[in-house]
Amino acid sequence: TSFPTLNTLQDHGGAFDVFVTQFNSTGNGLVFSSFIGGSANDYGRSLAYDENYNLYVYGETWSSDFPTHTPLYPQYNAWQDIFITVLDLQATDTIDDPVMLGSTYFGGNSQEYPTALAISSNGLDTYIVIAGDTSSSDLPLKNELFNQLSNPEDGFLAKIKFTLPDTAAPDIKAISFAEPTINLTKTIQMKFNISVFDQ
Repeated sequence: TSFPTLNTLQDHGGAFDVFVTQFNSTGNGLVFSSFIGGSANDYGRSLAYDENYNLYVYGETWSSDFPTHTPLYPQYNAWQDIFITVLDLQATDTIDDPVMLGSTYFGGNSQEYPTALAISSNGLDTYIVIAGDTSSSDLPLKNELFNQLSNPEDGFLAKIKFTLPDTAAPDIKAISFAEPTINLTKTIQMKFNISVFDQ
């Protein structure tokens, strides 16, 4: 492929890969540009960044070998899963060592479609809120409003806590999506119910 890359995390994988590109402050050059994906098709759907300039990439993957790092859910489930990937991208015109801070699957035994991503950052803690559609009967649930799939395809909301270690030179192995950091996952019937929850 001739797609422009710089300081890349990986090479081109499947027919369709996610890409993340950062331009310099004047917009006339690249700081970082990389593929993210596995051997099948992967699609990025949403981006957000926190106060520490960590970038959150949200999308869908058909790859059983999508790159993961300290994942909350390490295994590809079926058909089409969601992925959440967190990258360390400094707010500078140079990046010497881009780092994948975390990357995880999220899904069940059928298909998931990502639709929206939002984050709320407070120091080293970031709450990642994701929304989408699912046809999986075993989507991970916690503190749920509804505990079973009620239609061929339902909407879902999930809130995940992501914490960076409190150190000037973080040990990447210490950064993870850990099971206790999931605050809640709520499956809702979209357009009919409104979910309100506390941090």
